Formats: sequence, C-alpha cells, structure tokens
Amino acid sequence: EIRLSLVGSEMCIRDRSIPREIFESILDILRTRQGMEEFIKKHQNYPKLLLILQRLTYLVEYCRMKKLPKIYLVQANYSQAENAILDLMELIFFNKKCNQCTQGREATIFCQECLVGCWCSNDCKKKGAEAHRTICQTACFHRKQLGL
Repeated sequence: EIRLSLVGSEMCIRDRSIPREIFESILDILRTRQGMEEFIKKHQNYPKLLLILQRLTYLVEYCRMKKLPKIYLVQANYSQAENAILDLMELIFFNKKCNQCTQGREATIFCQECLVGCWCSNDCKKKGAEAHRTICQTACFHRKQLGL
C-alpha cells in the first residue's frame, strides 16, 4: 500500500509493507538509476515488490515533470530518522533524452497522458508509437492508482 500526500511542492509517500533492506534497495535504484534489472531478476517471484518499484519509478518521473523538488518516503514501521528523502532537483534540471533515436538528442515532445514518453521530433514520436503504447498504459495505470 502506498499513500501519497502533496506537502507544498513536495510529495510524501507512506508505506507499511516493504522490509527495510528492500526499501533501501529500491531507494538506491531510484537515486542512482542503476540496478533495476538485477532487482527485477532477484525478485521476479514477488510481483508486489515489482509493482511497488514500478509505481515509485513512475512517481519519480511524475514529480520530475511537475517540477516537485523532493519526495519524502515515510515508512510507518520505522523511526522518523530512518525515513528517506529523494532530492529531485538535479533530475528536474537534467534534460530528458529521446526515447526513440540513438543520437541521445534532447527531448522536446512529451506524452501528455503518461508524462513518461519523450521524443526529440514528431518523426521519432511516430516511429516509437507502438513501443510506447505499453509503457503509456502501464504509466497511466500507476498514475490512476496513485490518484495523480
């Protein structure tokens, strides 16, 4: 269960169900943008964990697009000192790259439905439409579940 609240310009996430070591692994993935494939392989038999990772990953992108500078992750089972803050300032000002082309061009066109898909041109958007459809549906599902 993930509950959200918007506090000023910051997002607060409350969760009771994630064991501390897995919570830390997910935070590391969100902070560094590395290790997601390994985490998925290791926990592939635990769909709830994968759903939480997917949902939090979407939330980071949502906050990035809405320019919310911080996400507070509040674990009800831990002391306040153990809660975590994801500082998104650097990510907010880091230009997103085109999802389609391999030139690494800066994205200037964004999917208005999911807020995740981005492309450098209408041509790249058209070429990537089929691949983006699944991502968009998944992201929109999470957006709805999170009440965003």
